[in-house]
Parts: sequence; structure tokens; C-alpha cells
Amino acid sequence: MPHRRRRHHHRSRHRFRPIRCGDPARGVATSAGVMLGIFPDYTLAGAVVVVVWIACFLATRIISLSSMIAAVAFPIMYLLISMLRGQGVLGDRWPLLAFCLLVGVMVVWKHRSNIARLRAGTEPKVKRKPQPAAP
Repeated sequence: MPHRRRRHHHRSRHRFRPIRCGDPARGVATSAGVMLGIFPDYTLAGAVVVVVWIACFLATRIISLSSMIAAVAFPIMYLLISMLRGQGVLGDRWPLLAFCLLVGVMVVWKHRSNIARLRAGTEPKVKRKPQPAAP
């Protein structure tokens, strides 16, 4: 019987559970999809943040660091782009800013173990695929 419970637990890992451990990458990817697709106010800021993530990843080859930097950059980009467009962010649109900040805080919070490994220098990097040798 315990085996069945474990399999069920494994299938339900994709849901956010504040108490138990989960995979932070799923939350980052889901948040990015929400920001780019559902809320039009976030589309430009989200697109800029995707570019920030790619640039950080190419520079460091560390996914967790790239995700945290992009999550922190999101509310900053949202504020900058809103100000450049002449849109107020504190009036009726304050929930959008609050959501940006909440997402950034949640991503960094869920990456606590990655932060510890980054500080210890043990966070794994994504390795480049070796180029096939020319015949």
C-alpha cells in the first residue's frame, strides 16, 4: 500500500505546496507563461525578462541563478516599462505591481537551497554538448 501512495505523491508534485519541497523550475516556467500570455500589461516586461534569463544563462550556465535574476528583474522591468508608457502603477493598477513583487519573492524563496549551493560553490552548471569530431 505505501508504494501506491508514493506514486500518487509523485504525480501531484507539480502543484505548489508551501510546506513540502517541490521543483522550483516548474513554478518559474508557469509564472513566465502567465506573465507572457494572460496579462497583456506584463507581456513586454515578460519578454524583456526572458531575454535577461537567456543572457544570464549563457553567461553563467546556471539555471537557478538565471531564474532568480529574471524574477527580481520582472518587477523592475514592469515599473520601468509602465513609467515609459506613462501608465501609473500605484493607482488602480497596484495589484499588478503587487503580483510582480509576489512572484519575485516566491521565486527567490523557493530557490533557498540553490542559494546555499551557490554560496558554497556546489550549484551544478549545465554542460555544453560536445561537438562531434569532423571526419
